[in-house]
Amino acid sequence: MSYTSVENDLLIMTESFLLQGKKIKEQEDKCLGEYGKAAFSNSTQPILNETTGQKFCPAFFDGFYCWPPTPADTLAVEPCPVYVAGFLEEQIYNYDKVFSQVKN
Repeated sequence: MSYTSVENDLLIMTESFLLQGKKIKEQEDKCLGEYGKAAFSNSTQPILNETTGQKFCPAFFDGFYCWPPTPADTLAVEPCPVYVAGFLEEQIYNYDKVFSQVKN
């Protein structure tokens, strides 16, 4: 079967969005498995580790990525998830969903 250029573009876009959905679901499942339902709340209250006395921001799933618990007053930064349409690998995605260019 031969496809037109438009049909081919639509197939590529559809495959891209299916992959995006699959990868986001993997992140969601990872977050649920590792951190439980609490990672899906909007709580920003620090968690106190009673053993070490250190405060942590809770794990959080933001709809794209599973952020692990992070020490309080620390900025969590990860490369943009390349499976999300429109995100570029050379950008940085942080906990506040702020994007910035990576400087080489």
